[in-house]
Amino acid sequence: QEYHIFKPIIICFIGLYQSIPIIWMILLYRQKHYLCPNRSSQNGQSGPIIMNQEDIDIFIENRDKIIELLPLRFLYKDYKINKWWFEVSEMYRRIIFVSVLPIISSISATKASFGCILAVMSIVYFREEEPYVYEFTNVFAYLAQFIILLTFYGALSIETGVMLVFGLSDFGIGILLLICNLLTILFVLVMTWRRYNIKKVESRWRRVLTDIEFDIIASVMNDDENVHVDYCCSELTHNTSMIELPTTDGSSSGGGGSREKVYSISSSSHHSDRQSSHHHHQSHQQLLSQHLLNWKDVIITKKVGAGAFGEVFKGTCMGEPVAIKTMLDITKANVKDFRSEILLTATLRHPNIVNFVGACWGMELICM
Repeated sequence: QEYHIFKPIIICFIGLYQSIPIIWMILLYRQKHYLCPNRSSQNGQSGPIIMNQEDIDIFIENRDKIIELLPLRFLYKDYKINKWWFEVSEMYRRIIFVSVLPIISSISATKASFGCILAVMSIVYFREEEPYVYEFTNVFAYLAQFIILLTFYGALSIETGVMLVFGLSDFGIGILLLICNLLTILFVLVMTWRRYNIKKVESRWRRVLTDIEFDIIASVMNDDENVHVDYCCSELTHNTSMIELPTTDGSSSGGGGSREKVYSISSSSHHSDRQSSHHHHQSHQQLLSQHLLNWKDVIITKKVGAGAFGEVFKGTCMGEPVAIKTMLDITKANVKDFRSEILLTATLRHPNIVNFVGACWGMELICM
């Protein structure tokens, strides 16, 4: 009698629990236009937009500022922008493993077999889709599905006794599963420690610059000082052709005394030099812009030494191994040396010289 009273109550609670992910899915779908960029319906085109990493970073930064999304941020922040719905599907996947499998059959071997099938399906999905933002999380999730598969296969082996052929008892299977889980935990700890060390190294060189430091970098890299000097010189010498200096005998311009004549640069000659200087400045700025990198494409892994204006690291740029020179002390002299070295090394190509890939200068990283 108590069971019959309890049964409808627990059914109501189970139904309520199952409706929570559905409610979250509805709330997420209503904000879909904020969560994932889509093409407009103009010209009959629709669907998700193909974006590069820089565009994705900008989109995520702007998305996190939307007030309407803040209560739902815990549901999508760990996933790629086109996988905003994944947390809801992941909830139901866990429910199937934990709640549905135990009642699917009264035979343990059957339940373990279905568990193996679901684990294999999960392995394929996590390998192909990689739903998480961070690569480490994708690797760990992928590895976790193998642990789940091994657990269900271990249960199936115990029920069927198939491992006895190899001389492995039920206790041996349990020890094997324990070792696999401990190795997984060890892997997570090692990767976490490695990630912590990388972040610790990054904290030394990746920092938000002050307004003064940023102004110094912008001024030097744009060569504002030389542009201003060229402009001032052009104003001073314009329309000036000759200056007469009196000799030491004090003779005047009306007398017959000799005079020393000092000729300035003529207007036409200076105009030509000014054009040449302007062309020189433009070529330098064009060369700098061609080799400007996104600082997010630069990953520093290990310190290997120190250079003229900063430390030298081993790392990668867009997946390729590189040597990275960073600037720690932002001064006008250091930035000028930094700019000069870029202009020099960018034009050097020789089998015995390390190729110059690029440089970045911005609010968080100054390196080449």
